[in-house]
Amino acid sequence: MLWVKRIFTWVACLVPLIGSSQTGMPPSDPLKQWSDTTLADSARFLACLGYCRTDTARNWVLDDLLPNEDDPSLRSVMLASSALGTWYGERGDTYQMLAHSEDALDLAQRIGAARWEAAVACARASHLVSVGQPSVAIEPAFRALDIYEQLHDTLGLAAVHGQLAFCHQYMGDLEVALAHFLKQAAFAESANNDAHLTGGLINAAANQIQMGRWPDATTALDRLDGMLAEGRISSQARFVRSIRYMWYFVQGRCQEAMRGYRSLIPEFEDYPNKTWPAYVRGRTALALNCLGDHRAAIAIALEGFGMAKAANLPKEMVDNCEPLLTAYEALGDHKNALLYTRIHASLTDSIAGAERIKSLTSARLNHQFDRVQLADSLANEQRRERDSLLAEQRVDRERNRRNVAVMIGLLVLFFAMVVVRQRNRIGKEKARSEQLLLNILPEEVAEELKANGSAEAVHFDQVTVLFTDFKGFTAMSEVLTPQQLVRDLNECFSAFDHIMEKHGIEKIKTIGDAYMAAGGLPTPNSTHALDVVKAALEIRDFIAEGKALKIAKGLPYFEIRIGIHTGPVVAGIVGVKKFQYDIWGDTVNTASRMESSGEVGQVNISEATYALVKDTLGLRFTPRGKVQAKGKGEMEMYFVMDHVNA
Repeated sequence: MLWVKRIFTWVACLVPLIGSSQTGMPPSDPLKQWSDTTLADSARFLACLGYCRTDTARNWVLDDLLPNEDDPSLRSVMLASSALGTWYGERGDTYQMLAHSEDALDLAQRIGAARWEAAVACARASHLVSVGQPSVAIEPAFRALDIYEQLHDTLGLAAVHGQLAFCHQYMGDLEVALAHFLKQAAFAESANNDAHLTGGLINAAANQIQMGRWPDATTALDRLDGMLAEGRISSQARFVRSIRYMWYFVQGRCQEAMRGYRSLIPEFEDYPNKTWPAYVRGRTALALNCLGDHRAAIAIALEGFGMAKAANLPKEMVDNCEPLLTAYEALGDHKNALLYTRIHASLTDSIAGAERIKSLTSARLNHQFDRVQLADSLANEQRRERDSLLAEQRVDRERNRRNVAVMIGLLVLFFAMVVVRQRNRIGKEKARSEQLLLNILPEEVAEELKANGSAEAVHFDQVTVLFTDFKGFTAMSEVLTPQQLVRDLNECFSAFDHIMEKHGIEKIKTIGDAYMAAGGLPTPNSTHALDVVKAALEIRDFIAEGKALKIAKGLPYFEIRIGIHTGPVVAGIVGVKKFQYDIWGDTVNTASRMESSGEVGQVNISEATYALVKDTLGLRFTPRGKVQAKGKGEMEMYFVMDHVNA
């Protein structure tokens, strides 16, 4: 998956303000310009921003321009606070960054500087997103939006819609993020600002590709190509092209994607860090795997992996791990496939852990900030109450002495009762844990985990993987209450679980409204392909019966696509918390493509599965010929049905 790099920082929020200033750059003597109150506020801010890049200047602003009610120059304090917020943000001091941006925002509101208030609010939203608090960033972003709408400032509206888009994208709401990126582009076009127009279109195209809206993505890419041809955005050409090549890849145009990504490799060699150089190598390797050139894919992915490893870039290491494990698996090099599977899993856990730490750190910083603000507001009241509190404490100590003996006796009795209850609870919890472990893991794997504290990953030469997915699930989620949606989904997945158990198939996991299972593991057998096909037909019939009942009652109903493929996989447990039994390999990806390339109400199987079940009495098959599968090219596929439903 392409993670679009964020090109515009919070300084973009100040573009509408700085663009209207009398001067564009700080002078050689910033203190002189800072002191000249006849200049525009934006020019004085830029001077302070330049001046605050030294420790001496930082201390000067802290000592001489701290906000207080007696200072008549609140405008100067506001500008200084803005500059200090920037200064601390550049140095990674999140607490001070948020504190000073909050001061600047409050002062801008008090002195009625609407345009500055909007710019600082937009910048604060960007700060909050950068420390992992996008939901908190929504409030200052909308504050800026309201002001820019009142001022009819189209360039400011472009900037704030860009910030709102990043907030929602960070939270995983691609639909809302896309709407804001499109608004950013529209307002930027009205303001004749190519920078915001490019940013809005690039990010909109990336989201549309990720959401499968290819015609819309094509429109955005064509507009960007037109701007490139006119020479308006030549500095962003390589980023625009990277989105175009991603579009080629998801369309299955692997040859064009491979050539394009390879052409980007030398263009990103001068990038300030190795994120993009490593990333484009990983994308090139994916395209080579798609073309079947696995050895070339390994060579370039190893280069990208080494580059990312040297620069300590875990996400880019993951980008290159994926094509490596796929290529080694395709070449039958199971040792290296397993090695990079483990590395991929370890890196994924590390990235998830880093995100959790970032979230916890952010919460701690905001809690610290709230405590400081509260302490300041209550300081005077605490001083007035100090004497009375001391007197009350003396009375409390006397009372406590009288109650100590009674409390000790009660504590001893309570402790004895707790010990007895804990023994009983531990026994019950142990039995419950055993049952939960067997619900999560296959029995053989669970026993190995209990005995050794870990379970080794295992390569299976041939298993059959099943994927299901509901059509129109997103649309149903909009008309059903959350309780109804979860109830219907649980009813379906519970039935699927019983069907899997009946046919001796191992449920792997659910992903949203998708269901994944595999036959032939953890204990290999020779009937796995037929077992999975029979289970798929039962699932199809169950959903069809449910649909008929829902239609009779006038209620929304589920429709399902089912895909099956047979091949080798690696199976095991990854992580140390919330672990689960999972499988990896190109077989899993191909089974998913069988589902997405199928049709509603049909069981779509690959040529490999067909070869194992084609002679089974009671089954009929409809050849589909070669069908385009996303990321796989053309593949032979078959619909399978039983005689009862033929």
